[in-house]
Amino acid sequence: LNAVVKDDTAIAYEEKLKKYLESILINSELADRIRAAFDAYIFLSYRKMDRRYANDLMRLIHSNSECRDIAIWFDEFLTPGENFKENIERILDDCELFTLLVTPHLLEKVIDKNGEIKDNFVIANELPMALENKEKKGTDIFAVEMVDTDKAALHDIRIDDCVNVKNEESFRNRLLESVSKFALKEDDNEPEHNFLIGLAYLEGIDVEVDRRRAAE
Repeated sequence: LNAVVKDDTAIAYEEKLKKYLESILINSELADRIRAAFDAYIFLSYRKMDRRYANDLMRLIHSNSECRDIAIWFDEFLTPGENFKENIERILDDCELFTLLVTPHLLEKVIDKNGEIKDNFVIANELPMALENKEKKGTDIFAVEMVDTDKAALHDIRIDDCVNVKNEESFRNRLLESVSKFALKEDDNEPEHNFLIGLAYLEGIDVEVDRRRAAE
């Protein structure tokens, strides 16, 4: 693939590049079919310094067979060039469950470019939108405590129902209670459906990359 070839009889560089990329990447049409195959979408809200916990939480949710076909969206899945705040607002409005990853980092203040101390992005933007959606549309908030966090401080930000991930039974029960409101149904064993969900896990399309689950 040479971008500077001047031979007018050759196939254009752009066409060669497009053909090559389509041979190794899932094209937009197939990606749309994959996204349409999910039963529902969960929005995962977390602080950037807790990214490793976000990945752990995604895998933990998907370890429940009832949640295998549910996409978990978080900001790592933004396409380069997309407007960060606008897309989060749109996806938050569309999601069926707002999952809040709780650690002490969630309560920390930040210093903006003007040197002013203020709430972090999750507390200032994502959580208020989630609380509004809960009041207007009944969208559930599933708060998961990945690291022990000050309960009084969580109460101050209107988070009282928080399940600790160490309590596996409570975590599973609370998760399935939330998911049952919008996504739980009899197993869908249609070949096309299973194939598309498998591709999602293979390529990491709105879920974590998990090649074992993709193969299954």
